[in-house]
Amino acid sequence: MNSKLTCCFNYHTLTIPEELRRWKIPQEEIEQELRSLAADHASDQPVEDAIQNGDSVRCECLHCSDPAWQGRAILLYPGQKLPGAEQAEAAVLGKKAGDVFSCTVGAAEMELTVLEALRRVEPKIGPELMWILNIPGVETVEDFSRWYHQQHDPERRQKACFGVVGYWMKETAERSEFSVDPQEEKDWCLLRGRMMFQSLLAGGIDPRIPEEGFEILTDEQAVEKLAKEQQPRFRPFLLYRYLCHEDGFEVTEEEYLKALEQAASQQGLTLEEAKQKSDLSLYQEMKYQEHVFYALSTEAEKELEA
Repeated sequence: MNSKLTCCFNYHTLTIPEELRRWKIPQEEIEQELRSLAADHASDQPVEDAIQNGDSVRCECLHCSDPAWQGRAILLYPGQKLPGAEQAEAAVLGKKAGDVFSCTVGAAEMELTVLEALRRVEPKIGPELMWILNIPGVETVEDFSRWYHQQHDPERRQKACFGVVGYWMKETAERSEFSVDPQEEKDWCLLRGRMMFQSLLAGGIDPRIPEEGFEILTDEQAVEKLAKEQQPRFRPFLLYRYLCHEDGFEVTEEEYLKALEQAASQQGLTLEEAKQKSDLSLYQEMKYQEHVFYALSTEAEKELEA
């Protein structure tokens, strides 16, 4: 390529924003997870005391101004305020199984008897919930907290590292100097525009339909629009390529074809069919960025909160 980075900004001079340095899982998150798990494992249990809002109540109609309701089951959900059942929901509050009460459902006046009531009960956050979760080695809330950190801390640290590297790369791409061949940049963007155009169509999305107005775009106009959206990625691509070259990392066509052949086999495509959906520069862009982010992660980790 003729386009290249000519003067690389020294990202080491940057001060990392405090929010990017934070990665530790707050205790509030673990407590919220426990509450969510308790709610997920709640069960409906028979109500032995007085019926209250949130219960589910099954009644039988003993008498009704509308004979069609006679003997039928009536379900009430106190507190839900379902249209037509508001008065009945209020009337059943405080009742128990076997109680008889009068109410109005819709336009019908009824006398109902409570057959049963169920209440959604969550397991207590403690040994009871831990027993239900059945996580090896986890018997107490403290055990769960340690287990949660073991499960999520590595991912959170890695994500935070990538956040710092992303910040470095964004600032470096904006502050570095480049020598850009306009035609080369245009061709680079057009290639991605065409690939994206075909990909969107295959996914059932028509990029020719305008976001505003009613005039349908031609294929060429749609590709050009998508290509223009790719332009902000060109200089970062040159940056990633530069850093990889400095690091002695290269992406060869042989490596690309080998990866493409493997992908084609997994997707049930021939190599020629796979080539129509990909390109060496697309593969290079992905591998260059991947290498840079992982290569700088160790350095970025030093910037995270202790």
